[in-house]
Amino acid sequence: MSVEDVLKLIDSIPHYVIYFYPGYLVQYLYFFFRGYTVKESKGVIVKSVCISYLLTLVSEKACDIMYVHGNYGLHIITIIIATLVAYISYSVVESDLFTSILKHFNIMTTNSLDEINTLIKGERYPYVRVYIKSDPILYEGYLSEFDIEGLNCNKFIILAQYSEYLISNDCKEVIIEQKNFYSKQEEKVLIYVDDIKRIEKCLRKRIVESRKRVKEHS
Repeated sequence: MSVEDVLKLIDSIPHYVIYFYPGYLVQYLYFFFRGYTVKESKGVIVKSVCISYLLTLVSEKACDIMYVHGNYGLHIITIIIATLVAYISYSVVESDLFTSILKHFNIMTTNSLDEINTLIKGERYPYVRVYIKSDPILYEGYLSEFDIEGLNCNKFIILAQYSEYLISNDCKEVIIEQKNFYSKQEEKVLIYVDDIKRIEKCLRKRIVESRKRVKEHS
């Protein structure tokens, strides 16, 4: 291959890249809106090419309608359409209507990509109980943040306004010792996912009432 052939190849790259990056951008933004990252694989590349081809057809048609000429205009229109497609897809999947349609057809498949999102089902700051594997410790608090992909660090969850309980070894509701930080919003605890035995989503009010009844009868 001569230098001239290499230069021609370099010059042709911008003409072919449009058949890859729009589809990848759609996937990246879709997962970003849902709090995930795109996991690199051959499937992602194939999807990127297929989505890019369809988006390019739409973009070229849009450019003709709006009398936009040149590659720069085409790229701008393509990026805008890709962003809209990603956001609309995210909004549809996360909507109650989409969930209702699945239930109507008795489709029980969850649209969540991990266990915690399946448990909380989009609820913001749910109240959870976390049992630890190696120690008889129970944490209760509001789930404020979590990362269960663990791409750059260990998988973890963070509880805010939490309480810490030393319980019996068989994990029964026998509270031996309690540390309560519920009234302090800035108090948080980080728990690594590998150390978690079980997570329960519950209503704090019901737990408090239940413990009051236990105290009254003890």
